[in-house]
Amino acid sequence: MYQPGIVGRTREERLDIFKAWNRPDKAFFAAGACHILGHLFSWMHRDEGFKLVYIKPNEGFPGSHMYASDGTWAFDFNGWTLEKELLETHTAAYKTHFPDWNCTKIVLENGLLDNVEGHLPPQFFPYPPWERAYKYIQQFPSQSPKDPVKKSWKWKVAATQLQDIQGDIPAALQVIEAYMAYADVQRVDVLCFPECFLQGYTLDKSLTKNRAISLTSDEFQAVLKKLKRYKTAAIIGLIEEEDGGYFNTAVVIHKGKLLGKYRKVHIFEENFTPGEQCPIFTINNVTFGINICYDARFPEGALALAAQGAQVIFYPLNNRLATEKAVKYRNKHLPNLIDRATESKCYIVSSDVIHQDSDTLAYGCSAIVGPRGDLLERVPESYSWITSYEGG
Repeated sequence: MYQPGIVGRTREERLDIFKAWNRPDKAFFAAGACHILGHLFSWMHRDEGFKLVYIKPNEGFPGSHMYASDGTWAFDFNGWTLEKELLETHTAAYKTHFPDWNCTKIVLENGLLDNVEGHLPPQFFPYPPWERAYKYIQQFPSQSPKDPVKKSWKWKVAATQLQDIQGDIPAALQVIEAYMAYADVQRVDVLCFPECFLQGYTLDKSLTKNRAISLTSDEFQAVLKKLKRYKTAAIIGLIEEEDGGYFNTAVVIHKGKLLGKYRKVHIFEENFTPGEQCPIFTINNVTFGINICYDARFPEGALALAAQGAQVIFYPLNNRLATEKAVKYRNKHLPNLIDRATESKCYIVSSDVIHQDSDTLAYGCSAIVGPRGDLLERVPESYSWITSYEGG
């Protein structure tokens, strides 16, 4: 699957060329040196019709990128990709963050000899970049695949890492729809959102009462209606009300229909009532269950889902904590997920929030862990983005 380089460089890396240079190769050639890689590859394959291509976003928007292409196949930091897929994915990625984002595709007939604004000339890198680019290119096959890449996996799952939103359902839904649209482009079967993301996680009893919605309400029916257009199934955390009780719930929605729900079982919060059941669901070729945040500290839930045939267990999280506590527990969230994976022999997929203010902090722990406990994918800390895995 093509992974766009939307994460980019940090502010420090933009200001310090040595810090930018010292990033891993893939990150280096995804953002800040894509033009070097694309130019060298197009020169090496010039007899095959490859030229340097510039994705130029509309004025005022980020998202420029360069790659080599022969009109069908493209080569950039991801290696070989169909150019159509690269353009569709890159566009969908930036529209997730900037709904009005658009771009112009420009073929640079003379490579970097053409005037390309905003890209660091080769002589301004701290070290000559060409050898590094050449070594990176050598990691990939020298020829493009003969046939378009076909879907070979049985299922694909994904998780978001998102800025925490408090008490604003329309804003949360706008974010959810943007990522659902991107997931559809990527042919994701199931996409997970963070704990209580729809209304915002809270420990406050009054806020819980004010924010809670019934799954039979018109308000929730409106949510289902908005998500009807998407092929990807969504796991969305929310605050649920039923018969005067309040639950920390994750709902499963597919093509505008509510397939079911999981209510957080292990509760330390005084504002929620614990759930009692651990249902499983099947979408396309993937069978999965759900645990929520604090559940990850206990093996029983994951083992119960595995016993019912779950291949994947999703963990909506909200690790927005008081700053001192967030720092203390920063490196303890992932080990819990790894333990649940190795015990259950399931894939573990977590979706978390990020946030920083004067009192609270959330680094984000959105990751995908394999049944052996190996970390397969993870969104970088403090970034909003999506990560996915193809299995089966």
